[in-house]
Amino acid sequence: MRDCPDSSLSIVEGLCRDSLATEGDRAYHDLLLTQARYRCYVTATSDSDINRALAYYRAHPKEREKLTRANIYKGAVMDELGFPDSAMRYYKQAEAVADPTDYFNLGYIKMRMGTLYRDHYSMDGNETEKYEQALNCFQQTDNKPYQLKCLINLGCLYRIKFPHRADSTFHEAMKLAIDLGDTSNLSIAATDLAQLYYHNKLHSKARGIIHYLMKMGMERYPVNFYPTAASVYACLGMVDSAELFLQRGQSVYQINDILDKMTYMESAGMIALARGDKRSHELIASRCRHLADSLHSLKGTLKIIQAETSFDKMSLDENRHISDVLKRTLIALTLLVTLIILSILLLHRRRKHRMATLLSELEQESETQLIKLNNLQRTIERHNNLNSNVKEFFNSQILMMQQVADECYHSPNNTLAKSIKNLVKYDSNNSAQWLPLLDWVDSEYGHIIKISKENHPQLNDKELLMIALTALDFSCAQIAIFFGFDQATSAGAARTRIARKMNLNTTLTKYIEQFK
Repeated sequence: MRDCPDSSLSIVEGLCRDSLATEGDRAYHDLLLTQARYRCYVTATSDSDINRALAYYRAHPKEREKLTRANIYKGAVMDELGFPDSAMRYYKQAEAVADPTDYFNLGYIKMRMGTLYRDHYSMDGNETEKYEQALNCFQQTDNKPYQLKCLINLGCLYRIKFPHRADSTFHEAMKLAIDLGDTSNLSIAATDLAQLYYHNKLHSKARGIIHYLMKMGMERYPVNFYPTAASVYACLGMVDSAELFLQRGQSVYQINDILDKMTYMESAGMIALARGDKRSHELIASRCRHLADSLHSLKGTLKIIQAETSFDKMSLDENRHISDVLKRTLIALTLLVTLIILSILLLHRRRKHRMATLLSELEQESETQLIKLNNLQRTIERHNNLNSNVKEFFNSQILMMQQVADECYHSPNNTLAKSIKNLVKYDSNNSAQWLPLLDWVDSEYGHIIKISKENHPQLNDKELLMIALTALDFSCAQIAIFFGFDQATSAGAARTRIARKMNLNTTLTKYIEQFK
């Protein structure tokens, strides 16, 4: 399972589950099948298999190691399905039931939790702590391949806050990769180290790392190797070599991811600046900013939602008008009652027979006013019912959006998702199409959009739309479809960037909860 997961998957899929004799055998089959699929990068579309295994091992807690693994892979499946909070909960359950001496599973749990913190939550140090704990556990088992994975991830995390620790961590990772003969991870660690030197303006050191990788003569380098090399050579004034690196990367890789496109464009900008072409450099920088904005752009219209929202606003305006009429009617009735009392006192003093006549007239007037009041109340109830129906219809449209996104995300080979993403194209003219959705969320959840816009003017329309979809409980997988992301984790990373942009001390999800 650890060394040849594809062989494990072939063996487990070749077994007929129903032919297994005991419930324990069938539960273990479900666990192994889920584990093998996950390790072979088969995207999960359902959690039914692991649910059966988890239910069995919860009823048989003596099988502690299998219960631990069942919780681990339940968390992994929930993460793939776009529910990071549920995934974290199952990882913590796995940690709670694990044997304290089971260092491999404990290390794997810590590593998965670190990845989850990094991809879906604020970068507050939890992810670094978990990877450090995972590395310590794997060192206890002398499991060098997983030590290597932890070192590479720790180096990337150290790169921002602790560059010196990142330097030594990447060197340690490279040494371990050489010992294991793992050229793939060696190239990843070395490329990340070159990026570290480049960002710290140690261009000569970065060039030495690039030469070291080129001497290895690998058939395929990491996708960020070529733009990193191009940027380093541009900063050193070797513009022709920089262009060759950039052209090589563009010919080897089909750059579809927006973040990768931005990396290649930034390298092209550095080359233009090295040639003294400031105008091209500024143009490329502007396109990079435009590309960053397009991460949150959507193409399409919400005409149904627009119409229903407009009708809902019209109903609210009518209700306000009816409320004003009701207030005036109540004031009039109060005055009328006062007039009745005064009239009674006055008529009592004058003529008793005249009093009866006036009372009769006043009673008729009161009945007329009461009839009008009843009519107004019925009108209010009718409009309230209409308003309620409109809200239900609007909510059904939002639910339909979520269901469409789920169907796209879980479609075979993501064919529907790819079709949706092909329609995503930033257009400054379509931002008004989403205003009804933003207004709806603002009215339903304590003016969250208005307050966020006032307190954080740096937020753009696309980021406000991300906040609105999160408030409507769209999962990361659903948001990824509408924003054109390839992975649900990209939506979680976008939420993290928004939280950092807002200087929040908590996650974006918790920030939204206080309004809800």
